[in-house]
Amino acid sequence: MEEQIINIVSSFVGKSAEELKELINEEGVWDSLQKVEIIIALEDEFDIAFTVEEIAGINTIAQIVNKIREKI
Repeated sequence: MEEQIINIVSSFVGKSAEELKELINEEGVWDSLQKVEIIIALEDEFDIAFTVEEIAGINTIAQIVNKIREKI
């Protein structure tokens, strides 16, 4: 699942999956528009929905992974 998430993020931020694995706990990987696009793609991919509060609290790939694990 983590690999799948990283690949989706990679398609929006223009960084390779290998680069993103090293940046999994880093903030600033995406801008605000990319974040929205990533969230929408993840909601579609995993058939889940994030609340506005959850989206506001997501700033790293690791946080995305943890939040999706909670939902599925």
